Amino acid sequence: MNTNRLLNDGNRMDLSKRVVNLLEKDEEFLCKWLHKCQDEPWSLETSNGYVNLGTAESSLCHDILTAKINEIDFFKLDPSMLRYFKFHGTQSCRESTSKFVEKYFKPSEKIDPENLIILAGSTAVFDLLAHIIADPGEYFMCATPYYSRIADDVYERSLVRTIHVPLEVNEGINGELTARMNVQWFEESYNESISQGKTIRAIVVVNPSNPLGIVHCKDDLLSIVEFAIRKNLYVIFDEVYALSIYRDGKDEFCSILSHLNSFPQQSNLIWLWGLSKDLCNAGFRFSVFYSKDQNILKMAKTLCFSGCVPPVIQHLTEKLLTDHEWLDNVYFPRNRGALRKNCEIVEEWLNKLKIPYCTPNSGMFVFVNFAEV
Repeated sequence: MNTNRLLNDGNRMDLSKRVVNLLEKDEEFLCKWLHKCQDEPWSLETSNGYVNLGTAESSLCHDILTAKINEIDFFKLDPSMLRYFKFHGTQSCRESTSKFVEKYFKPSEKIDPENLIILAGSTAVFDLLAHIIADPGEYFMCATPYYSRIADDVYERSLVRTIHVPLEVNEGINGELTARMNVQWFEESYNESISQGKTIRAIVVVNPSNPLGIVHCKDDLLSIVEFAIRKNLYVIFDEVYALSIYRDGKDEFCSILSHLNSFPQQSNLIWLWGLSKDLCNAGFRFSVFYSKDQNILKMAKTLCFSGCVPPVIQHLTEKLLTDHEWLDNVYFPRNRGALRKNCEIVEEWLNKLKIPYCTPNSGMFVFVNFAEV
């Protein structure tokens, strides 16, 4: 029996069946177009270069951030940084991160450092969680539109698929768009999927929203959690834009951590955050997730060695997260002010062109309706 597999171009491929579809599909954005934008950027001198409108990466505060990091005398390494370490995060870094979370996310209870897992970016978090809580061919539910990389993060290695639940979008008399998560639509989508023989394991919520640039209504979020607990589903709350809220909006942001005491089954909740968005630092590859499910934590500590963050990066991150005075008085005011200023520039043009949009107040997004353009 011939076991050799061939690609469409005729090349022999003796790789796993898991990667057949991945190799034959178009190159993923981050592997192709991001690099093209970096290698051939647009400028006044190179007008045929590329402008990247597809990556949620902010450089608005790179000047003050690099200046701050350069103040850290990190070349004086402690010998312990040259040795193997706790792959789920050094004790010191997890303790500092727990204090940071308690200060800025206002949880309803103390954050135990033993319930934190530090990994190399949110992609690593989603990849690991998909591997732990779902089998190949099972599903995560996501309110759409959503950050498209999530679907790749959970599928590329763990073969977990996503079910899209549309947001309820309405257009007001003045053309302004509003969007919300409707728990009834989640229930309907869940029931339809179950009737088709699909197994759903989790719901993913990004709040503040990428790509809407808004904060989701607290009552809607709590209804989603109650529904998930009723169906014995995990809810993964991605709050990577929580500290990038630059003005008041229709709804006030309230971290899901501030409602922990409201839920009888806290083990259903998984919370994550990272440096890439709120701290304009995608290069450090530092994210953290919080869970009280001891089985998830046990397996994460077992499997995280392939996605761990080097001690040097943890050391630098710890220095940033513990300097609350600099964060409160320098970094956050500057970042939020810059986000607000750029948002107002975009809104001015959208209003001038009479293009409907959802008024944003967080992150680096504006949700626009180009249907009539």
